[in-house]
Amino acid sequence: IEEKCVLRWIAHKNKMEEVQKKYFGRVLIINYEELCNNVEQEIRKINAFLELEENLPKPNIKKESLDKWKENLNDTQITTINNTLQKYDLQNFVK
Repeated sequence: IEEKCVLRWIAHKNKMEEVQKKYFGRVLIINYEELCNNVEQEIRKINAFLELEENLPKPNIKKESLDKWKENLNDTQITTINNTLQKYDLQNFVK
């Protein structure tokens, strides 16, 4: 099931990149990890992209959600995920 999930994630990632290229300048992809780790910078990026007159409020993001997977995946599952990512020349996203 882990490999299937990775393949689905890759397909969605590729589709987002395709849409971003097709509608250049009209699509902004926000990485959740970047949003969690650099909230103010990412909000500024969104504000600029949307050309808002008033800035968006700073969201209440719980950084602990970034590591929630560590409670749910075992070492074998993580290895399977990383091996699948490597087959597609993607870096290890799960460390």
